[in-house]
Formats: sequence, C-alpha cells, structure tokens
Amino acid sequence: MHIIYVHGAGASSRSFNYIRCKLPSHVATLIEYNVDTPLVETIDNVKNIILSTGNKDSIIVSHSLGGVIALSVANKIDIKKIVTLSSPFGGAAVANFLRILNPTNQLFKDVSTISPVIMDLKKPENTDVLSIVTSGGQSSLLTGKNDGVISLESQMALKDINYKEYELNHFEVLLSNEVIKDIEKFIF
Repeated sequence: MHIIYVHGAGASSRSFNYIRCKLPSHVATLIEYNVDTPLVETIDNVKNIILSTGNKDSIIVSHSLGGVIALSVANKIDIKKIVTLSSPFGGAAVANFLRILNPTNQLFKDVSTISPVIMDLKKPENTDVLSIVTSGGQSSLLTGKNDGVISLESQMALKDINYKEYELNHFEVLLSNEVIKDIEKFIF
C-alpha cells in the first residue's frame, strides 16, 4: 500500500506523524510545499512527484489546503482514493478581505473564494473520496459552524463526496484515534 501525505498551509509532513504510525504498515511519500509558490504550480509539482513513484494505486491522505491539492491532482491523473481532513473546498471568505489588505500574499490569492483553483475544484470522477469535516472550533472571523480555521460550509462545498463530521478543531483532527479508524477502514 502506497500513501501520499499532503499537509496543510504553513505546516509540514510532520503533521501526519501520529496518523502514519497508527495506520497499518505502508509505503509513505511525504509531500512538502511552500504557500509562497502559486497553488497551480504546487499542484503540478505534486502530480509529477506522484507520477515519478510509478505506483498505479496511489492513495492520498491530506489536511486542509492539502485536500484542495489532492482533488486537483486527482482531476489530472488517476488516484485510487483520497482522504481529506478539514479541507476548504469552497475557499475562505476571510481570504477575500485579506487579499485587499495584502494583495501580494500568494496564500490569500489561492484560498480566496474566487481563486481559479477553488472555483474549478470538483470531485474526481474515478476516485473514491472520504472527507472528514470538523466543526469543533469557534472563530469570530467565520460565520456559522467552523473548526476555528475553516467554515463547515466551505468544507462541504462539493457534491458527491462522502462526508463525515467530527466536533474537533482544525488541528485536533490530526490526533484523533476515531478519525484514524475511519481512515484505516476507508483505505485498507
């Protein structure tokens, strides 16, 4: 079993240390990227890394912006299964405002609700997707239920995806044994 791990914005592959050690034995490819690189370039880089492994049955486990990257990659190449954790499929409305304050910030451009990547995002046709959504945080910058970073509405913006909600915050999801059981059941 080959699992590619794609972390969230501003994080690193170390985000998955707990999940990786709890899942059954597997080959892991740890993706690293920088949010200063335009998201379209990051998506192409991740696609090329996956293709270079030569594995035809790749599975991606991703967190936050990593889930956007994972679905975007799977719309370009065949990916068997994807697990997303707390991913902003609908973008972040607060980034629309932050783009005005800091127009050169690449992350704000890439996660805004009008980002080309966000606007073109869709479920890959031949890929099974399990999306763990989180609603256990409270940010006054977000309206409605949220995980402290991403709104529940954004996390559930795509159709035809298997969603499972947990009352965890944006980062607790990476440490939840119940979430790990769902990941294991879905991919093994």
